[in-house]
Amino acid sequence: MPELAPLLDRLVGQLDRPEAEPLLTMAAIRPFFSGCTQTGSAGRLLRNYDFPPDDCEGTIARSHFLRPVLGMQEAGWGLLDGMNDAGLVVSLTYGGREVHGPGFAIPVVLRCLLETCETVPEAVERLRQIPVMIPQNVTLVDAEQAVTVYVGPDTELTKAPDACAANHQYLPVSDEQERDSGRRNGWPRSGGPARTWRRCCVPPSTSRGTATAGARCTRRTTGQGRSG
Repeated sequence: MPELAPLLDRLVGQLDRPEAEPLLTMAAIRPFFSGCTQTGSAGRLLRNYDFPPDDCEGTIARSHFLRPVLGMQEAGWGLLDGMNDAGLVVSLTYGGREVHGPGFAIPVVLRCLLETCETVPEAVERLRQIPVMIPQNVTLVDAEQAVTVYVGPDTELTKAPDACAANHQYLPVSDEQERDSGRRNGWPRSGGPARTWRRCCVPPSTSRGTATAGARCTRRTTGQGRSG
């Protein structure tokens, strides 16, 4: 995602914290398994958030980095969903499989799609090139069509049968996994957006050297000619 690198540098410069680089890069944060539900059709998107309100920043932000974007902000400049000035809409849900690997957290990926793409086909092809750290479902909508795709660290991008997604991909998760996920995430809980940031950040003991390594990792990835 080389287009975002200058924006990342500018934002990091405004945060006097050693964890600012890995947090905003979203390439070295703790995996977080949660979920939402969504469905779309040409020109329309309907979604909800299947987790406590205290775990969502709850801020609808209008930005103009590379182009006008409006969306539900998460982790500083990431997005849970949003729309750009071309009418492209993207939204995410958790993919349900408890695996993780090298890649980016999905909120910054959605930011990239909305900053650089105008149509669903263009966004799908861009998403195909970006490594994502945990299984996620992305619903993409423009004036002409709506699609949902499955992505993850252990699978290629796959189009879903319909433009809708809950908290699974190819098969529903078991009742036991649903219960375990709730207990692991500590539901119900409180603490607000600040707690969400602390959960996503690298541990407080992380050194500046590790934080810088996270940013270098992003630049090394983009320098290989990939969009991630």
